Amino acid sequence: MSFSEEPSISSSSYSNHQCSNSSGVNLGENEPRKIEIDQSLLIDYTHISILSKIAEGSHSTVYHGRYKDMDVAVKMIQKDVKASSERRDRFVREVTMLSRVEHDNLVKFIGAAVEPELIIVTEIMRGGSLQSYLRNMRPRRPELRQSISFALDISRGMECLHSNGIIHRDLKPANLLLTEDCTKLKLADFGMAREKTAGEMMTCEAGTYKWMAPELYSIEPLERGKKKHYDQKVDVYSFSIVFWQLLTNCTPYKGMSSMQAAFAVASKNLRPNVEKLPKEFVSLIESCWDVDPKTRPEFTEISIILSHYLNSITSALHLVPPEQALEHKSQDKTKKQQVQQLQRVSSPVEPDSPDSRQLIKEQMGGKVIFTKLLSIRKKHSSAGSDSCFGKCSLG
Repeated sequence: MSFSEEPSISSSSYSNHQCSNSSGVNLGENEPRKIEIDQSLLIDYTHISILSKIAEGSHSTVYHGRYKDMDVAVKMIQKDVKASSERRDRFVREVTMLSRVEHDNLVKFIGAAVEPELIIVTEIMRGGSLQSYLRNMRPRRPELRQSISFALDISRGMECLHSNGIIHRDLKPANLLLTEDCTKLKLADFGMAREKTAGEMMTCEAGTYKWMAPELYSIEPLERGKKKHYDQKVDVYSFSIVFWQLLTNCTPYKGMSSMQAAFAVASKNLRPNVEKLPKEFVSLIESCWDVDPKTRPEFTEISIILSHYLNSITSALHLVPPEQALEHKSQDKTKKQQVQQLQRVSSPVEPDSPDSRQLIKEQMGGKVIFTKLLSIRKKHSSAGSDSCFGKCSLG
């Protein structure tokens, strides 16, 4: 529940949503179709009290409120008859997706109300948005350890969403919220999220231009609401831009308008400058924003890489040699034995094969080392599956 200086682009792409045990409400005199929300997700509006305004955007306002005996964030959808259909669809999407999953790096859903206003109630995140956090510390940037930790929080949250077939489609600093002590990030704002369905066409130009994957837009004029095929890898692209911001605390495509940046990405394959990035992260970021979605890693892989880096950073922020980071064997093993262990873990297979992907370039002593990490993409066949980092479950 946060707002950006650059609004998200959306089209009504979520239709024919049906739930049993539903409650409906009309939005405006010219809007006959009702909102369908599962009754179990609804809370009593009279139990909500509004204390103060947190932020206001073009489509909604977020307040600090109280629900029963707890502090909460209350997102109130603004009434607008002309845009009521689209806002209704976004409301239904957000409630549906928020209520489906639980994870330490996803904002916790508490409930929703449809009368007398459209309202979504979640846990309150007192640290504000990552966008504000980064802006307020400029020209400084976060310490490397903190940047990696935040990136890992994002990756783990996205790993949970993707394992449950949900594409966020609007991953950006404004939609990433911090805990009160500013040490942990959670994903928020599911208004653009949708379920991934094999072979189904989805609305293009969904998201915010500077963080949108190139497959979401075209240099050719597009009709509003036009649909095309893409998958969850659009979120991996968005993650790469956010990670770049965490490491540099710079604005992507500074000096360019959103439309200029979108055109340059689509027509010239433009990406943010990587010269000031820590060298060990360049290959990871470049693989995540690759023009070909198929070559981008999954969040399961990204989480493993970031976790190893985070665990290997010493007080001086030096990287532990990759053979130690990956093997965690006893200290008395010789370097030759450790390298042999690493070679067995990253067995020589083709980088583009299903079993392996070349993901990161690590710096050790002045010698460039390429490591291959076995793909561990897990299929979550049942609700309540454990992701490789923390509990991820269906609500």
